[in-house]
Amino acid sequence: MAESRKRSSEVYLGIIISFLSAFITLIFVDQVVFRYLNTLSKPIESVDMVPGAERLTFNTYHPILGYNGVPNISKKFTDSVVTHNSLGNRGRDLDCAVSNHVAPIVVSGDSQAWGYGVGDEETIPASLERQELAHTGRDVPVLNFGTSGYGPDQSLLKYLLYGRICKPRLVIFILFAGNDFDEVVGTTAWGAEKPRMIIHHGNLCLTNIPPRRAKGWPYGDARTRLLDTLPWLDKSVALGGYSFRFRDSQILEFLSRREFLSSWGDSHQEIRRIVGGDLIADSFPCFKETVTPADITEQSGVVLVSEILEHFKRIVEADGGQFRVLIVPPMNESHDKNLAAPRQAIREILRRQETRFTDLGDSEGIAEELALKDEPWAWTYASHLSARASDIAAKRVLSDAIRDGQL
Repeated sequence: MAESRKRSSEVYLGIIISFLSAFITLIFVDQVVFRYLNTLSKPIESVDMVPGAERLTFNTYHPILGYNGVPNISKKFTDSVVTHNSLGNRGRDLDCAVSNHVAPIVVSGDSQAWGYGVGDEETIPASLERQELAHTGRDVPVLNFGTSGYGPDQSLLKYLLYGRICKPRLVIFILFAGNDFDEVVGTTAWGAEKPRMIIHHGNLCLTNIPPRRAKGWPYGDARTRLLDTLPWLDKSVALGGYSFRFRDSQILEFLSRREFLSSWGDSHQEIRRIVGGDLIADSFPCFKETVTPADITEQSGVVLVSEILEHFKRIVEADGGQFRVLIVPPMNESHDKNLAAPRQAIREILRRQETRFTDLGDSEGIAEELALKDEPWAWTYASHLSARASDIAAKRVLSDAIRDGQL
């Protein structure tokens, strides 16, 4: 009996010693080895920002665009359900690699295009698809390439990467006059880094590729996937006066800066391959991985946006498609001349460039129910178009595109 107790005590002691050894080893690995690894060259540096609410839920880091939509996700946001297809976009899922598909309409832009605050069937692209069918009897796919928070520069790049292959008959870019002119003049917007386009020696130049990863992205990184797979890693382990929480460890901090199952080495070569490929390289006269103050001249947001849109139009028309801009005015602009000025300026530039556009802020000669202006029913959630306003916008742009022979 005494011998049995002795063996049991030795077993228990061995277990305790093993646990202590494992715990001490874990602390050592976490605090020493991964602190060293964290000093090595990383594919993408972490930047001390946190993306906004809808981007945290529906987007993930992208080494060219800054971020892009999470595919195959459906969640409630505000009071509506938001569903992303296999490409990470809202709306119809179309395999553009199939050569016999019907030439679609592509809608590009930011949250006004994506449909912030409205349901899947209440966005401008969804309404446009229904109205095209009702008006012409043709079931023309309308693809929603809108991404919340995008500037026109990111929208153009997303089109080059994913939309151009669809060979659309018409591309409608939704320009939000409330903030698009501000988003293009920096390398950060809405809590995340982004690519930056500059006018360099008279040419539109692509810079700041890859954008640095912002902390807080919930998808794509190894840390998040690991925590989702092994939820017990979120627990704390206490020993004496010392408490250790896996979630806050240097190990998981290191993993948070790496794509899930991606190369642990320098991924810049792959990024350069993408940027240097035909889709991007043939579209920009110059590419600079970083942008310096010396590269940036005094370029107003309006001028830069106009250059980007003219570039966008040139690319679409070279492929045999039509290009149109849908201008969404900022809410309450009639009460603030400073808000109205950029919209009026871009209208004049688009006219000079002979770019077709529909301006939702222009009610001249338009029935009252189609005049958005500052009507309270037209807006929802941080100055985004309501379901009714999105329907009106779709009617307006469809009618104007047919009138101008674009459809």
